[in-house]
Amino acid sequence: MCVQHLHKVASEIPKLWKIDFECHCCVESKMKHAPKPPRSITVTSVPGQVVSMDIVGPFQVKSIQKSSYGVAFIEHCTNMPFLYGLKNKSDFPRYLRRFLLEFRE
Repeated sequence: MCVQHLHKVASEIPKLWKIDFECHCCVESKMKHAPKPPRSITVTSVPGQVVSMDIVGPFQVKSIQKSSYGVAFIEHCTNMPFLYGLKNKSDFPRYLRRFLLEFRE
């Protein structure tokens, strides 16, 4: 909050008419910003063209199958998620192979 506007919050603070310094909030709010560059939108027309993946974990509570980590693959043409539970991070190559085989079917 700007020093010049503190009187609006608390009635016991007097209104400050003239201040020698410029508040960074006031300066930044009056600044003009450059327009953001347009987002690049990748149009996928073929399934399997763009696939995102992410590994999460370790989870505090293990799953029923004793998985401590999870991996998610998302195919962007159909937005189909493929989710797997991993016991260790070193199991990732095996589940990547499994995803590729399941995706081809």
